[in-house]
Amino acid sequence: MLAFLFAAGTWTGGGLRAQDGATWDEFAAQYAFDAAASGLGESAVDDQLEQLYMMHLAPMDLNRADAASLARLPFLDDATADSLVAYRERVGGYYSLGELQLVPRLDYRTRRWLALFVYCGSPETKRPPLARRLVAGRWDMSGLLGVPLYRRAGQRSHSAEELDRYPNRQYVGDALNHSLRLTYSYGDEVNYGLKLDKDAGEPFASHGNYPYDEWAYYVRFRPGRRCQDLIAGNFRVDVGEGLLLGNRFLVDKAAAVTTFRPPSARLSPTLSTSGSQLFQGVATTWSLRRWRLTVFGSWRRMDANLDDEGRVTSLKTDGYHRTPLERTKRRNLGAGAGGAAVEYVRPDWRVGLAAAGVAYDRTFCPRDALYSRYYFRGRWTGGASAYFGGRWGRWTARGEAATDKDGHVALAGTATCRLLPDWTLGVEGRKLPVRFASPAGQTLQEGSRTANEEGVLVGSSFRLPGGVEATVYADWFRFPWATYRASQPSKGMELSGEFAWQQGRSRTWTLRYRMKTKQRDVAGYDNLMEFVTTHRLRMAVAGGAQRWQWTAAVDGAIERRQTGAVSRGIMGSGRVTWRPDRWRLAAMGAFFFTDDYATALSAYQPSFADSYGFLRCYYHGAAGALLAQWEPVRRWAIGVRASLTGYFNRSTISSGTQQIDAPVKADLLFRLAYRF
Repeated sequence: MLAFLFAAGTWTGGGLRAQDGATWDEFAAQYAFDAAASGLGESAVDDQLEQLYMMHLAPMDLNRADAASLARLPFLDDATADSLVAYRERVGGYYSLGELQLVPRLDYRTRRWLALFVYCGSPETKRPPLARRLVAGRWDMSGLLGVPLYRRAGQRSHSAEELDRYPNRQYVGDALNHSLRLTYSYGDEVNYGLKLDKDAGEPFASHGNYPYDEWAYYVRFRPGRRCQDLIAGNFRVDVGEGLLLGNRFLVDKAAAVTTFRPPSARLSPTLSTSGSQLFQGVATTWSLRRWRLTVFGSWRRMDANLDDEGRVTSLKTDGYHRTPLERTKRRNLGAGAGGAAVEYVRPDWRVGLAAAGVAYDRTFCPRDALYSRYYFRGRWTGGASAYFGGRWGRWTARGEAATDKDGHVALAGTATCRLLPDWTLGVEGRKLPVRFASPAGQTLQEGSRTANEEGVLVGSSFRLPGGVEATVYADWFRFPWATYRASQPSKGMELSGEFAWQQGRSRTWTLRYRMKTKQRDVAGYDNLMEFVTTHRLRMAVAGGAQRWQWTAAVDGAIERRQTGAVSRGIMGSGRVTWRPDRWRLAAMGAFFFTDDYATALSAYQPSFADSYGFLRCYYHGAAGALLAQWEPVRRWAIGVRASLTGYFNRSTISSGTQQIDAPVKADLLFRLAYRF
């Protein structure tokens, strides 16, 4: 298996330096911190980083990309994308990434990040024939092997009698986890990729795995002119505000209302294998003058929890297939989906109509509970929507109105005004009915479903004297019906402020405060609710030189309940990276002290480009990691990461089949990489 694993690799990884010192691992670490602070879970952060890494492997040509393509990057708004295109048209093309310093509205951090996703092709060069674009681009291959230096309960030996009685106490496969990835890119014009993945505890080349448990693939072709996009394989669809179909990068609520991206139907290939917004099939976008048509069709197998009659009670989204019980839920639900969106596009505004539906080969019948009374039931759901977006001087607006197959109407919209060159103010509103059944929606929402929520968000971004950049927002939300942890209608509020100061070109100071309060049931009391309020504060400084980058941070959290319970958490962490010739050496350390999981704090350990080191730190302990990557010859890279987490106030880690009978867990991650 090791020989098979190390037959593949990629060179680009975390050690590839882009314009002005930016690297993929710096970007990924900052993005993960921002996403975690916004409340996104680990799987959502990993999924978004996976999509961005694919865009990093298939950079856009600055001399060919249009504003809509550039605006797909989550840190670029519509006006900045227009500035990039306007500069190109004014001077005749980009000849180096250094010219980004001359583009209006492009700050230092955005220039560094943008250089990871674009390149400068020759403005005079004609597009080569398709046959050459299919094979003459860049191939990236990678193999990862994770080795745990501990044993979980599911890996222990059990007697035959015990397994006859409790068959799900032991994993079917070994303790190793490994994956293979192959991607090809000719800029962003021709791309294809394949990913094979096995989690720890899952079988390899047995029990129905051929040879891996999970796999994903895609082929993407962007010929231009009329056919603007053609994808076969795994992909996502984002339409309008996401009421019917949505997978927008929602890292920061303030950015959602202070930056403008015209709503449209966007297709994104992915190597992810999880999520209800994922499709597997064929999708295409065609353009004729001012009209754009996007059509997709999909059929995929999903994991589901079933009742005794074979009906679906809920989707299983963790992706694990380690025990006999978990393997009975493996791809036991078939889902067919299809949809279309048509848009009329003008330079400063656009309107669109969309329709989508999903049909299942089993009946959905959620378990009987107050909070799930109005969940989707049946074998199919669908809907239609109308959306718009436009710019009028200093004002921008966008919105969507959607109806499901039963006539329940959901609304979402945003209006933004640039009051001064360095001051933008925006407001967002949403009304998602309790009974609204979205095929695969994901909009700007507080809850986990695109339903049962009303809210208003006000946000602003501005520059203070001394070069301090600030973003603030306030989000008021209400749930008209019961939710999982509230048996009555409930409400809440979130406040946030972030301030960043760029000290020269080598140091950045950040201060972030966020407060969220929500109503929940009081345990042991019927019809009694309380506000649970969480305060989070982060102070960080990052800097570097030509070969060095470092970050130091202090994080704190406090959760207060109206009934008097209080829990606290604090963490100090640091990370440093050194890049001598042909090497990348990195280290990370953190000490954390929290009372419980409610005050867990986030840390990001050094990682390879195709693996993500997102950590949730809780209770009392320390975490650390060392990473070394070596490029012995051009195109090859060999790497290893050792990580350790230890607890001061626990004798075991986790529970059930995941339990480790020790206060310390250590892991090794090996990587071999090749680019050609």
